[in-house]
Amino acid sequence: MLTQDRFLRWPEVERRVGCSKSKVRKLEAAGEFPRRVTLGPRAVGWLESEINQWIAKRAAERDDVEAVAATKLKRTPRKAPTEGVLLPEFRGEHPVP
Repeated sequence: MLTQDRFLRWPEVERRVGCSKSKVRKLEAAGEFPRRVTLGPRAVGWLESEINQWIAKRAAERDDVEAVAATKLKRTPRKAPTEGVLLPEFRGEHPVP
């Protein structure tokens, strides 16, 4: 199956991802957002498929974090730490026979 990809201009990218231009530029520079494609001397766009993949990846990361958080909530509480607590024989007290 052949899918056609199209370029999205800034207003559409902004609407879909909900980030400001400066945020998108920072994410692009960090390699965390799809790179823009130069369409002309004063025009850039992003591939729709790459934007959709980025959105899906962010949602998956969110779901992973929520799954880990839910797992942590189900764990049994730890016992009180014993480190730094001196037992009677180490405090100079002698146990009663």
